[in-house]
Amino acid sequence: MERLDDQVPDLVVSVQAFKRAVHLPEDELGDDAALTGYLLAAQDVVETATRRPLAPCRLRFVERGGPWRRWWLPVAPVTAIEMVEVAQGDAWVALDANAWRLELGHDEPQLVLAHPADRLGGAPGVVRATVQAGGPAPRRLTQAIILMVKGWHEAGIAIEPAEPPKLSFGEERLIRQNIYRRPLVTAAA
Repeated sequence: MERLDDQVPDLVVSVQAFKRAVHLPEDELGDDAALTGYLLAAQDVVETATRRPLAPCRLRFVERGGPWRRWWLPVAPVTAIEMVEVAQGDAWVALDANAWRLELGHDEPQLVLAHPADRLGGAPGVVRATVQAGGPAPRRLTQAIILMVKGWHEAGIAIEPAEPPKLSFGEERLIRQNIYRRPLVTAAA
C-alpha cells in the first residue's frame, strides 16, 4: 500500500475534543503541539492495526494479475476507485473506466473487472488500483485514540520512532473489534 497524499492527515479527534473527553481545560495552550503529535501517532496506530483509514485519503494498491475478476481491496472503507492500471513491460496502462467497478465499498471493498481476462488482452501480470478511502471514524476507534493519548500524555511519553508503548486492555479490545479482514484476496467470479 502506498499513501499518495503528501500532507499531514486530518485529525479525527481534535485537540479540543480530546481535552473535553479527558477533562483538561480547553483554554490551556501549553500542550497543544504535543497533543497534536500524540493524536496523529495514535491515529496512525489505530489505522494500521485495523486496516481502516479514519480520515479521507488516496491510496494505491498492487496485486498480481491472473484469471481473477474480483479483488478484495486490503482496507475499508473505499469510497471510490480513481484508476485501474495494468503493467505492460515497464509502463502502466490505464484501463477504461467501463472495464471495472467498485462493489461493497463500505463493508468489503471489491474491485470487479467487467470482463473476463481474455477480453482485456489476456490475464494481466500486475494490476494497480488508485482509490479514495476513509470516512467517518467509528466512535469506538475515536475512543481508542482518546484512551491511547490519555495514557501517553499522563505518562509523559515522547512520540519517537523507538519501540511504541504497549496498548491497554481497553484500547486493544476497541481496536480488535474493528479490524477489517478481507474474506479473500481474489476470486474468479
